[in-house]
Amino acid sequence: MWADLVGSEDDLTAMRSIAQAVVAGVEPLGYFHDRRQFKPHLAVATITDATTVQHLEQVLAALDTLDVAACQVSEVALLQRGGGLWRAPGRRVRRRRVSG
Repeated sequence: MWADLVGSEDDLTAMRSIAQAVVAGVEPLGYFHDRRQFKPHLAVATITDATTVQHLEQVLAALDTLDVAACQVSEVALLQRGGGLWRAPGRRVRRRRVSG
């Protein structure tokens, strides 16, 4: 389940710049990156065979209470997935502070 991120054109340009920098940083390391066009969103829940409608409703209700208007990115982390597609927590491979 994804939450779309919205903002001014300057905000979206900054997010695209971060995404491009991440791609530029991981390509030389041999990491796969998604070549689809960047769309700003966050993963907020994973749907598996065990996911219930009640759980999804709880996630949506929690999202409705968030006030994220003033959120700022302070770092970007590259994660390596564990144990198959979205099945296990990833481990942080690299981390960079974001200036500004």
